[in-house]
Amino acid sequence: MALVFLAGLQSVPPNLYEAAEADGASLWQKFYHITLPLLKPVLLIATLLSCLWTFNDFNVIYILTRGGPVNSTDILITFIYKYAFSFLKFGPAAAMAVVAFAILLILSLLYAWFYFKSERY
Repeated sequence: MALVFLAGLQSVPPNLYEAAEADGASLWQKFYHITLPLLKPVLLIATLLSCLWTFNDFNVIYILTRGGPVNSTDILITFIYKYAFSFLKFGPAAAMAVVAFAILLILSLLYAWFYFKSERY
């Protein structure tokens, strides 16, 4: 994620900061009116990818803890896996997987909506 933010920060043209400084903008005003709006697409994609990766981070949690003591490290994906293959309840597990897919789809559509709403030509 740090590299994504660094790439976003490096894509901000320095002449915008120079123009804002010539206009008498403070450091906070430059951040709020220049840096933040230009980093908005980068922040949105980084947040979306982070959510998707965390939501589907099955292998680390299952290999290290198998859900941990009293399911303390379970996420939805590990719970679905255990429900299907430990309890042999494939139908409800498939339904939960469809719900998980719907949640991820809604997150992705919200990202696309925010991204295209913020673009002005």
